Amino acid sequence: MMFNTAISQDTQKIIKIEVREQFKNQLNFNKQNFDFEEALKSADKFKSLILRGKSLEYLDRRISAFQNLEVLDLSNNQLSSLPEEILSLKNLRIINLSGNKFSDFPDILLQLGKLQSIDLSRNNIRTMLLDLSKSKSLNKLILSDNYADTLNFIKPNIGINELYISNCNLTSIPYSISNLKSLKVLGLNNNKLITINHSLQNLKYLQKLNLSSNNISDFPDIFVLQNLQYLDLSNNFIEQVNLQFKAKSDLQSLILVHNKITNFNPNDCLSKLENLDLSNQNSNILNANFEKLTKLRYLNINSIKTGKIVGLDNLTNLYSIELANLGLTSFPPYLQYYSQLKKLNLSYNYISQIPDFISKLKELETIMMIRNNLNQLSEEFCTLPKLKWVMLDNNNLTSLPQSLFSNKSLKVISLRGNKFPDQVKENIMKENLDLKISF
Repeated sequence: MMFNTAISQDTQKIIKIEVREQFKNQLNFNKQNFDFEEALKSADKFKSLILRGKSLEYLDRRISAFQNLEVLDLSNNQLSSLPEEILSLKNLRIINLSGNKFSDFPDILLQLGKLQSIDLSRNNIRTMLLDLSKSKSLNKLILSDNYADTLNFIKPNIGINELYISNCNLTSIPYSISNLKSLKVLGLNNNKLITINHSLQNLKYLQKLNLSSNNISDFPDIFVLQNLQYLDLSNNFIEQVNLQFKAKSDLQSLILVHNKITNFNPNDCLSKLENLDLSNQNSNILNANFEKLTKLRYLNINSIKTGKIVGLDNLTNLYSIELANLGLTSFPPYLQYYSQLKKLNLSYNYISQIPDFISKLKELETIMMIRNNLNQLSEEFCTLPKLKWVMLDNNNLTSLPQSLFSNKSLKVISLRGNKFPDQVKENIMKENLDLKISF
């Protein structure tokens, strides 16, 4: 249904317009509400209109009066079509139509020469036959949450950099996605993908790929994607990551949370990896070889059942390591080699003592040892020169060395659930008013 300009009663559906400063040279409107009729009087001064959640069933044709509009948010309404007058918005760069009732892709938007971003997520679009060849400025397209039966990019496009088609009930990746030659970011998470076909191999500029929450059981052949830097495969069913005889990859971040991995052996294929998350595997045991991952900065192996782990003492460039819930009874000795370490998480273990070699971790800023068996803290720990945040909840501590409170870098100490006498707590709080202390 199109909006009839003669029916003033219907215009009352558009009753408030929020104006937000998002761009340079935008007029300095106060954050107050305008009715549509009043806004029309100065329509050429608006660069941004937020009409989110107004129960709109159609868009007033007089939207054409807002000639200088750059951002239009129509999300969470009841829209199923757009009037031709939308083409008058020749400066429009961003449009948000998420959470409406579109059953077809509004092709009219592709005629807007400056449009850079379209969000059509959470609609009812089941068939998408998209000719993006004439849309030179469009670089971001969000089609997630549409449960599409058909998705076809029928002609090549060299402008789109970001495409999000998560939660669309896809069982395979459309081969036509290879028509998006300049794609850098691709979101395919929360679908029903089982394997990764060859449709991605022509995406030579792809840098970030999200395949989380699918039904993938084999580690995909990512080595044809020469520029890929980030890969999320969390919440799948992968059991093996054994990359012998594979080409080297430039991948920097690999997320493998919640799989079924029993064997992780990347050899030197992932030698440029800086961020690796292997936490929370749904497997009986995990064997892993980290010997070649010497550039790792961040490693998370929380909540896994460790088998044979090789190469942890090689990871001397680590900034952060997560070792929570591993059943550890003492500090792992390889930690003494992590001279650049800034964050250490050893929570939910059974450690009763912090060793003297912790003094070697001179860059350490955050330590988390929640729910262990600590009953005292050493001087070596208390005098770490950059220590800022200390989380020691649910241990067996009854007192703390004075040297801890003399540490000038310290900002926060969390000590809930320990065994401090009330008088000790009171004294600590009174004597350290500049510290944030929680008992």
